[in-house]
Amino acid sequence: MTAPDPSLTIIDDAMRQAEAEEVLAEFGGDALAAIRALLDDQATLIADAQEAMSRGFLRGRFADGARRPPVEDEP
Repeated sequence: MTAPDPSLTIIDDAMRQAEAEEVLAEFGGDALAAIRALLDDQATLIADAQEAMSRGFLRGRFADGARRPPVEDEP
């Protein structure tokens, strides 16, 4: 297995600082409003992900009709 490309997974401190300043600037320096908006975005992303996932897949169960019926003469 190959190691992941570090340039895709590492965000340096300067980049993170610039993103934080950008979010604060978007809300006129109001840190509370920026945090509230980020939490709302996070909740929306989580809700979207939960809706996109099959409950059966997450639990390891599938509907009876979703599986191929067993064939007795197969090894």
